[in-house]
Amino acid sequence: MKILIITNPKSGKSDLFETLSNYLKDKDNVKIVNSHNPEDIRKIALSSINKFDVVVAAGGDGTINELVNGISNYFDKIKLGVIPLGTGNDLARTLDIPTDPIQAFNLIENGKTSKIDLIKVEAENKISYCINMAAGGFSGQVNEVLDENMKKTWGPLAYMIGAMSVLPDLKEYHTDIYCDDEIIDIKEILNIVIANGRTVAGGKNVAPFASAEDGLLDLIIVKNDTALKLASVVGKLALGLNYIDNQTVVHKRVKKVKIVANPGMWFNIDGELLTKAPVEFSILPKSIEVFTGDNYMSYPAEYNNEIIE
Repeated sequence: MKILIITNPKSGKSDLFETLSNYLKDKDNVKIVNSHNPEDIRKIALSSINKFDVVVAAGGDGTINELVNGISNYFDKIKLGVIPLGTGNDLARTLDIPTDPIQAFNLIENGKTSKIDLIKVEAENKISYCINMAAGGFSGQVNEVLDENMKKTWGPLAYMIGAMSVLPDLKEYHTDIYCDDEIIDIKEILNIVIANGRTVAGGKNVAPFASAEDGLLDLIIVKNDTALKLASVVGKLALGLNYIDNQTVVHKRVKKVKIVANPGMWFNIDGELLTKAPVEFSILPKSIEVFTGDNYMSYPAEYNNEIIE
C-alpha cells in the first residue's frame, strides 16, 4: 500500500511533526510532502491520484478540507487517512482517531475503513466540499476574529475566547431557509449549523446525534430569543450537555438546505471562512473511504433513524 502524507507545519502541534517523520523515515512505501499554503495542499493531493493508494492529511480540520477538495473529482480512486495534528481535530474525534501520530498512522496501515458522507457546498457559482461541519451566523462572526496566533496560543479554547469577544456585537439574521426545497417558518436566527460530524471547536458537541453515514445532514438552528434562554443554550453546550432539546433550538435532518440571509451571513466550512452569499448544502452519501479507529461508531448510541421534522 503506497501512502502519501501531506503535512501542514502551520496547523497546531508542530513538535509532533518531527516525531512522525522520525518514525516513518525507514518506510519505503510512505512519502511525506510539506505544504506551504492551502492551495499547495490541494495541488499535492491532486497529484497523488493514480500514484498512491492512500493520501493522508497530517494537520487539522482545515488541512483535511483542503485535501478533500483537492481530490474532489477522484473520491473513488484513493482512500483518505487522518493524522490529527491541528488545534481542534474534530473530524478525528468523530472517526475515533487517536491524537498520537504514530498510533494514528498504525491505524492506516492496519486499521479498518468506512465510507462516509460528504457535504457539497454551492455558493457564488462555485462548488466546494465539507467533510465535518459548516456553521454560519454567530459562528461566522467568531471566525472573523480568530487568527492563527490565537489558535496556537489558546488551542481548543480559542473558539470560546473568540466567542466572548463578539458577544457585544451579536447579530440577528433575517433568513429564508429551504429544507429539501420547502421553506421553513424560522425567520430570525442567530446561528445555523450543517453537520456531518459531531463536534467542532476542539470537542464541543454541536451535533451530538449526527451520523457521517446516514445520507442526511443534521441541521441545527439557534433562534433569536431572550438573553436568559440563549444563556441556557450556550451553558449546556459549554458543559457538554444536550442542548438540542431546548425550545430555542431547532434540529432537522435533511438532504439539502439553502440559506439566504440578510445581512449576509458568513459561513465557515470545516473551520475556515468561505462565503456570506446565499449558499446551498447537499449530502453526498458514502462518497469517500476513510480510515477509522477501533471504537468508531457510525451511528451514535442516541441516534434516531427517522428523519427529524
